Amino acid sequence: MKKRILSPVILVMILSMTLSASADELTLPGGLTAIEEEAFSGNTSLNEVILPDGIQSIGTKAFSGSGITRIYLPESLTYIAPDAFDQCGPVTGYGPEPTYASDYFDAVEGLSFEHTPRQIALLIGNGDYNRDGDTLDENDLKGPHFDVNVLESVLPGLNPSWEVTKRTDVSASSLLSLINSVFGDSTANDLCLFYYSGHGSAGGYLSCVDNWNTVSPLVLAARLNQAAKGKVIVVLDCCYSGATIAENEAAVTAKGRGTADPLADFNAAVISAFSGYTIQTEPPPAPEGITLRSGELRQDKFSVLTACAKDQTSTELTNANYSYGLMTFYLVDSLGCSYPGGVYSGDFSGDSNGDSKLTLGEAKTYITGSVSAKQQSVLEKRNRYYEKWLADWNNDKTFRGVYYSQYDDYFEDRFDYTYHAFDQITSSYGDDNFVLFER
Repeated sequence: MKKRILSPVILVMILSMTLSASADELTLPGGLTAIEEEAFSGNTSLNEVILPDGIQSIGTKAFSGSGITRIYLPESLTYIAPDAFDQCGPVTGYGPEPTYASDYFDAVEGLSFEHTPRQIALLIGNGDYNRDGDTLDENDLKGPHFDVNVLESVLPGLNPSWEVTKRTDVSASSLLSLINSVFGDSTANDLCLFYYSGHGSAGGYLSCVDNWNTVSPLVLAARLNQAAKGKVIVVLDCCYSGATIAENEAAVTAKGRGTADPLADFNAAVISAFSGYTIQTEPPPAPEGITLRSGELRQDKFSVLTACAKDQTSTELTNANYSYGLMTFYLVDSLGCSYPGGVYSGDFSGDSNGDSKLTLGEAKTYITGSVSAKQQSVLEKRNRYYEKWLADWNNDKTFRGVYYSQYDDYFEDRFDYTYHAFDQITSSYGDDNFVLFER
């Protein structure tokens, strides 16, 4: 049986006919190449329209007599009919310039154009540290691949002007080359986002998958300064990431991965049975022969959000369906989006003042509060389980004989491991009022 698929033209017509008086904003789906003639003609309930990248033309009287006042115009537009906005009130176009659309709106009476700075994102997710494909090994992380996938969906959903480049399992040299290629043609008016999820080592070094070669905060700052001409948002979901913005630190002590800890492994396995999660906080080796310094991203050019403080490890959680970095999960949640699908729920959760903007300060507050609440839930679960276990211990001699006689120490050891996995403190640098993301 053949599937019947609506053509883009029919889809636009259906969308235009089903707009209600309250639905004054319309975001057209990707895949459209044209707005056909009279597609939205006479639709007075229409106010704001967001056209997807890839659309090429707007036909005769497409918005004639409608209520449109704002429209996002992607760079891909190459034709707009002379009467496309006939009998409309003042209409403002938004988008990059110079483009065909910006020239058109500047030239036609009743239309005006406002430049929308480019928003350019580079998302790096390093998880396969043993370079063996789908096999999950001791040093591998599962979360970074999910983290970058969800952000790849979330960002264009927030604002169609986001241009997203996603890469996974990159080497140190590739990471630096990507910064050059992705941000190299930015201007002083553009906003750049550098996001990294993966292992980090002492001093805020980003540990890459090529034999644990690292990118130091100093090199990262220099490369971002060189390539990105405008403001840069840096989001780091990795261990020791707070060292990149630690204040007045001359040096920090390198800490290696050390030897395997059977007790920690056992604790993690036991905790997993009660919490539904496995926890991976194993730090990678520290760089060798390097004097570690910190605070290199403390520059006006950067607005920085880190998963943890300079001397902390960050946490990756894994449940039955997906894995995630703890900070990234709550960052996505603060934007009102689901994890791992990135679908907007309609509630911009972290936007505390309701202005449809998430500032650096709001993001830090929301993530910190969410992590603290998660830690509190672990404590409450521990206490409930303790009461049950203690009752069994007091009432059942057989039960008592199966387990360690030093019950209290045993109990505290295994559950404190879970509790302290949420000790990470989200850190930030920059103006708390700086807008990271907006709808």
